Amino acid sequence: MKIHYLKTILILMLILLSSCQQAEDPESQTATPQGVSSSTPKPLRQTTQTPTNTQAVSPELYLGLPAVGLEPEIFLPGVISGDGIELFFALHPNLKEAYFTRVTRGRSLIMVTYLNPGGWTDPVPVAFGSDFQDAGPFITTDGKRLYFWSNRPLTPTTPLMRHHQIWMVEREGDGWGDPENLLLPLDSVQGEWDVSVTADGTLYYMADYPSLGGYGLYRAEEADGIFQMPERIEVLSNENGMIELEPVISPDEQFMLFYSVGREDNLTPDGRVGDLYLSVRQPSGSWSVPQNLGSPVNSAAEEATPAFSPDGRFLFFASNRDARTNFPDIYWVSMEVIADLLAGD
Repeated sequence: MKIHYLKTILILMLILLSSCQQAEDPESQTATPQGVSSSTPKPLRQTTQTPTNTQAVSPELYLGLPAVGLEPEIFLPGVISGDGIELFFALHPNLKEAYFTRVTRGRSLIMVTYLNPGGWTDPVPVAFGSDFQDAGPFITTDGKRLYFWSNRPLTPTTPLMRHHQIWMVEREGDGWGDPENLLLPLDSVQGEWDVSVTADGTLYYMADYPSLGGYGLYRAEEADGIFQMPERIEVLSNENGMIELEPVISPDEQFMLFYSVGREDNLTPDGRVGDLYLSVRQPSGSWSVPQNLGSPVNSAAEEATPAFSPDGRFLFFASNRDARTNFPDIYWVSMEVIADLLAGD
């Protein structure tokens, strides 16, 4: 079975579970988004020092909340993380807009919540959403573009897409413009998804190009607004029963995190659900052998869809470690928790 098909089946299973549970709660959230402002983002820095006792727990507020330390915590419980399924987190560099994917009532939607003086607003679907399956928001370090993947038709009169493709919206004032289907040099036989973009605009994404090696992770540089011919990155594996997806690349392109199931060092008891792994880019341009992030990021449950805060201080990810719901919630933790792995210790 093709890996993309398997991923689609897994998403549909989550949708079905969500629909069964949420059928008992017909109320919907209708809060009006508040205004936002912009600020200059800071690039993600690769941490190379072992955290000290004073670094382990930060007393200041971040995103209007006590900054999390070295133990993962649910992010915005009751606002973002609730009784449903939440995945794929993205934070705007202004630190006042948080985007995520919510699977509910048979659909995956991209939601947004805004930070105002009264706290974070109730999430609402994004204005550029559709009646189809939208997922995986990713915001560039300058805050000017938001990428996502969707199976929406290319135009109102064209058929529904068989596979997901990458879409993009550009910043217009305090909001976003109309969605544009991303133009790439090749057509993937299984569509494109799981997009991540570096600070210089280099695109990483999952696709299937038989002429370039088949299914896997691809990298495409941008030149004069045009994405060049993609190259296959030999780091994620989908052999010997492994399934590896959802890569996020550091803005300086020095390391990546991704979801993996089936590796021998997987922390789940039966090895059937995944953990988060790290790979570091070598001076030669190749990537290091993936390392399990270990506890406390990974657990006996499933961890997936990693994302960084724009300033590189925090890691966000989805996990179903909460036995109360057994559905994925968004967690966050200080990036210091993986400092030793990044330093090569």
